[in-house]
Amino acid sequence: MTDLALLIDGRLWSGWTAVEVTRSLERGAGAFRLELTERWLEPGTGRLVEPRPIVPGTKCEVRLDGDTVVTGYVDLVSVDYDAHHHRLTYQGRDKLADAIDSAAAVDGPFEWQDLDVREIAERLLGPFDIDVWLGVGVGPGDPFDTFAIQPGETAFEALERACRLRQLLPLANAAGEVVLARVGSQRAAGALVYGRNILQGSIERTFADRHSPVVVRGQGGTVDEVDVEGRVTDPAVGRHRPLLLLAEGKVDRATAAARARWQANVARGRALRVRYRVQGWRGPSGLLWAVNTLCEVDDPSLDLTGTLLVSGVTFRRAREGTTTELELTHPDAYAPEPPAPEAATLSGVVP
Repeated sequence: MTDLALLIDGRLWSGWTAVEVTRSLERGAGAFRLELTERWLEPGTGRLVEPRPIVPGTKCEVRLDGDTVVTGYVDLVSVDYDAHHHRLTYQGRDKLADAIDSAAAVDGPFEWQDLDVREIAERLLGPFDIDVWLGVGVGPGDPFDTFAIQPGETAFEALERACRLRQLLPLANAAGEVVLARVGSQRAAGALVYGRNILQGSIERTFADRHSPVVVRGQGGTVDEVDVEGRVTDPAVGRHRPLLLLAEGKVDRATAAARARWQANVARGRALRVRYRVQGWRGPSGLLWAVNTLCEVDDPSLDLTGTLLVSGVTFRRAREGTTTELELTHPDAYAPEPPAPEAATLSGVVP
């Protein structure tokens, strides 16, 4: 598997028997799982190499076909054997894993004033050596009058709270950085077409998390707005299914309404789950498949025709071959605004 590289201290590790690399809009950190033979032939020299131990916590980089897909750390090392095999397994995640696992603050400060969402992200992630960027066309929004860390929450949980109030997605990228992004506008690595490049497909539709009205209540940041409420309806629900949420921080009326609208859109998007398995790691364009991209789908077998959002990508290689599993959802998922009335709809999809 010379097209798969695990780099540790500049050294290339080969001899992989299985690989799985996953990135998702909902999982935070990208993750990998690699299985390695006890010894392998070094590319170019044919020299027999026996691996030295890789310990958990080691910095690493994972590349597929020369493209970096994970920059982070080894989380777990396991060894198992029987009479015929001796297998090493390495699992890890990108740098955001530290912020997912660790407390936002231990010794303080526990509260900040007049910081925007990017500045809050930098305060939360800076101690973990994670750089923060704003996505293309994304602004930081209004500063928070006050943003307080809740007791016991992790740095990533605090970041998610701030991002929800500004309708943003905190996405880890392949370089181990975090991008504060909107729902994707870039095109995926190619279209998915029944009978052409789809090996397997499935669809799930659920109504369990759809609600109307969606109400967000919180404490206002001014004297005139002590108790603030934002309320939206989802006309597609069609019956009384109210949801009441407490705002993740101090809000004004506009922020509370935007937070409620975000919640309704997320529920709408998650009501649709489509999964496809395709050959290889790259799409028809030659690029690796990527999350938060828009993908054209033409699949009469699932009654789907239109544009979907790629919400998850898993690259795999095993005895069965080299494949990518794609998870897709409604293109309006995570959008800060309600869908425009003239927006194109997907056939076969509940609105």
